Amino acid sequence: MGLKRGHKARPLEWVAEKFIFLVSLSAIIVIFLIFLFVVREALPIFLGRMNSSLAGEVIPVEKMSTMSDKELMAYLDLTPSQLEQLDEQRRNNHDADCARQEPRPPSIPKWR
Repeated sequence: MGLKRGHKARPLEWVAEKFIFLVSLSAIIVIFLIFLFVVREALPIFLGRMNSSLAGEVIPVEKMSTMSDKELMAYLDLTPSQLEQLDEQRRNNHDADCARQEPRPPSIPKWR
């Protein structure tokens, strides 16, 4: 404070300068941490160590009606009680139900 000749020491300016410095430093640190997080999440992809075994096989809806309950439980990750809760008709005819539904016209608001 007051190192320059003729400069008066003003404690409020010093506090304001330190506050601005801390805010700018914290902003730089936050940006650095964001980059660090992105690099940490993307590193397995860049190094080729990504485990894609979780992707699994995609089964079309049409084929689901031909699957046994055991296969369906394994594919959908269901317990036996959850499988019982599924409606038989919905499970077997889901694609037919979707095809039968008629699209609704958009509702247009009436303006006065």
